[in-house]
Amino acid sequence: MVVITFEAEANVILRQALESGLYDRFVFTDALKTPPLVRTFGGEILGGMYGTGAGTAPGSLSTAAWEKAYLEAYGMLPEFHYVKETYDATIALALAAQAAGSVDGEAIRDHLRSIGSGEGTKVIAGPDGIAQALEILREGYAVDYDGAAVSLDWDERGDLRQGHIGIWRFTEGETIEEVDVVHVEY
Repeated sequence: MVVITFEAEANVILRQALESGLYDRFVFTDALKTPPLVRTFGGEILGGMYGTGAGTAPGSLSTAAWEKAYLEAYGMLPEFHYVKETYDATIALALAAQAAGSVDGEAIRDHLRSIGSGEGTKVIAGPDGIAQALEILREGYAVDYDGAAVSLDWDERGDLRQGHIGIWRFTEGETIEEVDVVHVEY
């Protein structure tokens, strides 16, 4: 059974599927890449079952810088999905505001593509990279922000030109194991 929902609903669906004997194998989506789900049902039941969700580029210096800073601040990487993407969205808005010299919504909108377009000085996620990007923009130059999760290279419609899909699985030890990442160009 492919389970496309959130954790609270998945708990009900999985329990009913298992108790009724209708399903005992599942494939999960990004919202279910959560340790509490496998802990609720146990690794002996969900261990070895796969899911997909947002992924990051293998060997990304920006991801490594972000993870290092996160570990230093919190002692462990986040267990939940879309933390890096949320960070990137926030930083993109801040950099676009700096590039615009304004916090006006239209001005920010008009500068979003310019901060990740591939033109300008390449900057990466993490405190040092963001500080560098803000200084470069303050001086009137361009930056190419490479996000913690994904390159922020948007097309004329505002859609990302490329990204990565992560493949993960629950383990019998009730953890989440990253299995593979697939590069996607849109």
